Amino acid sequence: MSGENKLSQTKNGFTLVELLVVIAIIGILIAMLLPAVQAVREAARRISCGNNIKQLALGAHNYEGSFGEFPVGVQVRNDVFEYGWGVFLLPFIEQPNLHDLLADDVKAHTPLRSIPEEIRSTSIPAFMCPSSILEERSRFNCGRSNYAGNQGSGNGIEDFGGIYNSQTAIEIGQVTDGTSNVIMFGEVDGSSLEADFAFPVWIGAYSDTGTDRRDLIRRAVLRRGQHDRPVNFENANNPDDSDFHAAIFSGRHSGGVMFAFVDGSVHFISETIELGDNTPDFVGSNSTLPNGAFMQLIIRNDGVPVNAFQ
Repeated sequence: MSGENKLSQTKNGFTLVELLVVIAIIGILIAMLLPAVQAVREAARRISCGNNIKQLALGAHNYEGSFGEFPVGVQVRNDVFEYGWGVFLLPFIEQPNLHDLLADDVKAHTPLRSIPEEIRSTSIPAFMCPSSILEERSRFNCGRSNYAGNQGSGNGIEDFGGIYNSQTAIEIGQVTDGTSNVIMFGEVDGSSLEADFAFPVWIGAYSDTGTDRRDLIRRAVLRRGQHDRPVNFENANNPDDSDFHAAIFSGRHSGGVMFAFVDGSVHFISETIELGDNTPDFVGSNSTLPNGAFMQLIIRNDGVPVNAFQ
């Protein structure tokens, strides 16, 4: 009887060694699981980004269907850069109320700095990539946009060969290379060093300095392609390599950038895409044609067959 009592009083449980082994196994499983969870989340963010930029491309086509041309890249009056293409697309991306608040001022070329802060600071989901690390608003309290219009190449006079220019509107018939072979919009995430001017915003080329640093101001809504600056090109002035150069297309999705083409299709283009060895120039006898896939996709009317890309 005494032996049976002793057996019944025996307590089962883990030894310290067993407990440490279990904890170690759980730690290993968590370490293996976290990258997978992060990858799934980034995949979801990338899909959301693709949906956003496609919505903008479809909005641009609806605008073109209504007015016979795509919106101007930047509205210009008296040499001052004003409203960007994003403002003109508002009624076509389910933002008619916000457009109505701006409509009279847009027509009258009211300076952006006089637009009430509660309007220009509006955050519009269709303009915001969920993977972006930029602030939600610029220094001037303008709502962020992670998408810029394709202005063309780095050289030219008024028309740089893209879809969106300053002051002049492009018709779809001018896209002679084919709508499936030309970029309309691309992702941008910018550089914190140049956030005062080049910070991408949906309302337009906002700055409280008039025409100063105009090229930077233009980058708030438009970007150009250059053969010596691939997508996701780092900002050489900043030792922190999380910053991208403010002149080019860039994004936070690993390995490349999301683009919408003129036909409305969306493509994720690798940061290693072929650039070629020249930036197209359409001025006089110095005319050069793009010989790399990316620059061929940037120019709407170079007449050159597009090299394989992706």
